[in-house]
Amino acid sequence: MGEVNNKQVIGFEVRDTGIGMSAEFIEKIFDKFSQEQDHANRKFEGTGLGMAISNDLVSLMGGHLKVESAKGFGTRCWFELELTQSDQSKLTLDNSSVAQNAFIGNKVLIVEDNEMNRFIALQSLNYVGCEVVEAENGKVAVEILKNTKFDLILMDIQMPEMDGVEATRIIRNQLNIQTPIIALTANAFKHEIDLYLAEGMNDFITKPYDEQEFFRKINLCIKLTIPKGENYSTKMPRNKEPLYDLTYIKEVSRGNNDFLLKMVNIFCELVQSNTIILNNALKEQKIELLGATIHKMKPSIDQMGIISLKEKVRTIEKLASTKMFSKELVDLTELVISTLQKVVEEINKEYK
Repeated sequence: MGEVNNKQVIGFEVRDTGIGMSAEFIEKIFDKFSQEQDHANRKFEGTGLGMAISNDLVSLMGGHLKVESAKGFGTRCWFELELTQSDQSKLTLDNSSVAQNAFIGNKVLIVEDNEMNRFIALQSLNYVGCEVVEAENGKVAVEILKNTKFDLILMDIQMPEMDGVEATRIIRNQLNIQTPIIALTANAFKHEIDLYLAEGMNDFITKPYDEQEFFRKINLCIKLTIPKGENYSTKMPRNKEPLYDLTYIKEVSRGNNDFLLKMVNIFCELVQSNTIILNNALKEQKIELLGATIHKMKPSIDQMGIISLKEKVRTIEKLASTKMFSKELVDLTELVISTLQKVVEEINKEYK
């Protein structure tokens, strides 16, 4: 919108043509847990936290969120931020690369029907010190996994006899193996990636892959691997490990401790409101509400590094899409609720 004294003003505006809001309600729109319709007759689901959170985030960046609306005509929300321009001469590029033998001691199963693709991946994996076992399709991989433990599985999607999605489904649900799985795919369409993650895969990389990006994703997934000799529990996460990891939040905060604390508080408030909704959805068997609430919480769970719930919330979302309650759905949802409550307890001990 303009530049003054090495500062740039950027404006953001969102408009809709929805039901609009009354002038009386706009005065309290930034109050937490507020919605214009009361709980007895409201038509639209939600917790009434969105505008409060948005206002807090804009304020942290030095702006002010403004709202104007009229019943039956829609709403306009906007804000401006004054940002200091950076000195491009001081920018540095991250040219770091993974060192040889960086992943030595890790055992990897690569499941890929194309021999050339297997050979390329094998060369890269040997360079970083991985012990590699090859399988030409999902069926062979499943048989190998019945008798051998791995730190990581690289899973092609389209393969003869058994594809990667079906193999992952068997690995997760029948063999109950939680080893991290990276999808190897030539297709990176959002709906396909969502399917891979919903079936229990942890990440994906497109072919032909960039080797450093390949190593980066391997590094992230290997960190999820449990200590050798232990098994993942289907009950509560082990107390010996932290229930959450704020690495991502700390990175985006760029050293701003106020931002970090605000994000932590926002998460705790989301847990408070949404666990109530989940408990009620279980009690009243409102499966669509349960699925929608889990879907809404999924990004926050990922951002907070709650690794133990990453696959579970995606499984719940998939089960909820069937429109049928099952023991697995109820058990997983109760586990998510209790885990999130424990995460909040740990956060309160550490940050409050």
